[in-house]
Amino acid sequence: MGGPELNLDKITPEFAAKIVKHFVLPMFDNSASSRVGRRLGQKQTLVQSGSIYNELKLSDQLNETLTLVRNEVMRLTGSLEEERENRRIFEHKHKALTLKFLQQ
Repeated sequence: MGGPELNLDKITPEFAAKIVKHFVLPMFDNSASSRVGRRLGQKQTLVQSGSIYNELKLSDQLNETLTLVRNEVMRLTGSLEEERENRRIFEHKHKALTLKFLQQ
């Protein structure tokens, strides 16, 4: 009974989203009503709009979208830094060529 205590302050939204995706949603997906629907040939069981399942699925989709957006922002930030460095290099070359031209 005396296992390690769970520190809720250390649980990030991303970690909670992974728990929902990998543990909570599969419980709904594997529920008895879901299995019955598949046996009857239904491709997808009807779930009441506004249900907890729908909210969790929406949260999962939003988390996936957020991850894609964060990755894209990181990629674009890297590209921006590369372009800034290229600009500094070209500005330096431009100044050197301008100075060389004016000395002629």
